Amino acid sequence: MSIDPYQALKALLYETAPLTGETFFRAAALHLSRILRADFVFVARLRQADSDEVEVIASCKEGQDMGAWSFRLPGTPCSLIYARNIYDEWDKVQAGQMVCVNELVYRRFEATRDTRYEVFVGAPLRDSKKNLIGHLALFFEQRWLSDAHRRHIVELVELFSYRVEVELNRMVLESERLQALADLEAANKRLLQETITDPLTQLYNRRHFSQRMQEAFNRYRRNRSGYALILIDVDYFKSINDEYGHEQGDMALQHVAAILRSNSRTDIELVFRVGGEEFAILCQGSLSLMIVQKLGARISQAFRSSKIPGLPDKVLTVSMGAAFPARQDSSWHAVYNRADSALYEAKNSGRDQLVIDGGALAAEGE
Repeated sequence: MSIDPYQALKALLYETAPLTGETFFRAAALHLSRILRADFVFVARLRQADSDEVEVIASCKEGQDMGAWSFRLPGTPCSLIYARNIYDEWDKVQAGQMVCVNELVYRRFEATRDTRYEVFVGAPLRDSKKNLIGHLALFFEQRWLSDAHRRHIVELVELFSYRVEVELNRMVLESERLQALADLEAANKRLLQETITDPLTQLYNRRHFSQRMQEAFNRYRRNRSGYALILIDVDYFKSINDEYGHEQGDMALQHVAAILRSNSRTDIELVFRVGGEEFAILCQGSLSLMIVQKLGARISQAFRSSKIPGLPDKVLTVSMGAAFPARQDSSWHAVYNRADSALYEAKNSGRDQLVIDGGALAAEGE
């Protein structure tokens, strides 16, 4: 088969010109296989610098798309493209240059022993700094018809490899750009999470509490979407700090946070640390006094039945005050103030209990 490398290159460029990314590489492998009658063609990239493992981006074997896969270079003719130390048999091969094995490929390389490949042509692919980042490989079962035929094939592969190289670099840069954007987005999420999270308890902090309360109040004003606020204060917490020290006090606060979190439904009952030993739960959705009462009872029971890490003989209790929004409220602070008053009443009535704002009780009874 006589090949005009320039006409063949023109055909290859015509077939692949509008394509990019993996679509381009699949088309390139397919058309190289068809136009040059190669039995096996693939485009591969190094997984990382100085690695002997390559990732095949696209491949075509006997006219069939073989998809993506990976392999290690040792024992393959592809290793000659990357090799620094060449055996006598390959003394004319220079690392990073075009490689052509003219005959008996199936005998000369361990990885090709089970094939009938006679000829291998490999073209290096480099980045903008001339570092090897991959290669283009073609295998033929038929030997060259002539030296001219060999020269034409090698010349065509080398010329077209520049187009493959450009696309591979573009894909790598695009992948790096997308990864950088993903890393930036992840960093921004972490930063945002840090700005709304209490570092000791890993609960939402006071700043986020104000934001979520404002959002809940706005929804209530727009369409009467219900919510309730429960303020929680740890009973006699000061005595723990005074008697056992602040480190043990911090452990106790983490214990409180864990109990509140485990007894609240994610995204429905949001838990906050709003002060030293003061916490809050913003309850959202369809609510009733009974739901809030059951939540309060569940929390109280959880505290009574748990032990503080480091203080197994001491039991914590909490006092709670709850309130619902009302039509006359001008801001969420009105709900907060009513819940705070209910909390004050709970503490003055013996602690270890939930008191719900009387206005809500009256509304429930109407």
